[in-house]
Amino acid sequence: MSVRNRIDSSNPNDIDITVGNEKDKLEKDKDGKVDDDDDDDDDDEDFYTPGPEELYNVRVDIAKFAASRASLRLKRQYNEWKTLDSVDNLISRRGYLQKFKDLSLQGTQLLSNRFTSALSYNPKLDLLAAASWNGSCYLVHPSSLQTIKEYPNLHPEKVSGLHWSPIEPILATAGSDGAINLLSNPTHDADNGDNHSKITTLHGHQERINNVQFHPSGTVLASASSDLTWRLWDVSRGTELYFQEGHSDSVNTVSHHPDGSLLASAGNDSIIKLWDLRSGNLVLDLMKNGHVGSIHSLAWRNNGYHLASGGADSQLLVWDIRMMKKLSSVLAHKKLRWFTNNDLFG
Repeated sequence: MSVRNRIDSSNPNDIDITVGNEKDKLEKDKDGKVDDDDDDDDDDEDFYTPGPEELYNVRVDIAKFAASRASLRLKRQYNEWKTLDSVDNLISRRGYLQKFKDLSLQGTQLLSNRFTSALSYNPKLDLLAAASWNGSCYLVHPSSLQTIKEYPNLHPEKVSGLHWSPIEPILATAGSDGAINLLSNPTHDADNGDNHSKITTLHGHQERINNVQFHPSGTVLASASSDLTWRLWDVSRGTELYFQEGHSDSVNTVSHHPDGSLLASAGNDSIIKLWDLRSGNLVLDLMKNGHVGSIHSLAWRNNGYHLASGGADSQLLVWDIRMMKKLSSVLAHKKLRWFTNNDLFG
């Protein structure tokens, strides 16, 4: 089975996705005979990705989800631009620095005798997940810093990836063993007879996993690995949908576009790649005047066209995907976590 995807470049939200057998790719020569070696249309080839039927269904769902999110985002931005006061906006931007100066340490918590390797906050549950180099994961109340639950030895060594689902109470962890654990209802206690708590383990990567991130829809999960690939997983089925090659070195991070249509990946090859999840196509490489060395973190701005990257060269770069180039850079930053939700015009 092959999944065929065609994108109309004049409208990025207009997608024609069809499924067909290998024989559907055969063309007829001018004499009417079927010939799979016809070179007449080499410049206009369809893109084929071998994959299960589930991959086709997921791509259709992602296309519908992304179109809806994009419409809402554009309407929201249009309404905000109509009411934008330039003076108030300038005052708000200048107020960011003062807010940072007013930050103070609320408390500290020692989780284990090893380094804390990853954090992920769930605003719906008001719960902080913390991972350790000892392979364990801890659920912590952010106000009291009290450890609510511990999941020991989820991985044999360092937990390198940690992310909450934006929809369901599911926590994904990943480690140096190349495995991903999905913890469903992690606040429930299975040891006390609560059968709602469940751990599903996903296998596929050949080397350590460096990062995991749920799609905004919560239905799929992306993972980046040192095996030079990133992979897409079906969360409900606990299965791998497909793996994507393209990087020449370890893939350190992945980040989903706010609408859910694109995925950015980056790693030790110093290149940021943008992929269209609706088709599987590589859309863009961001590398000119970019990072010198490995890239370790990516984050999209909510406006949908700014992407930030943090690298080992101590630079934080902001890219404009509309112009397909670097917009600005900030020195002395080694890792980026996120853009603030209300930083629409900053």
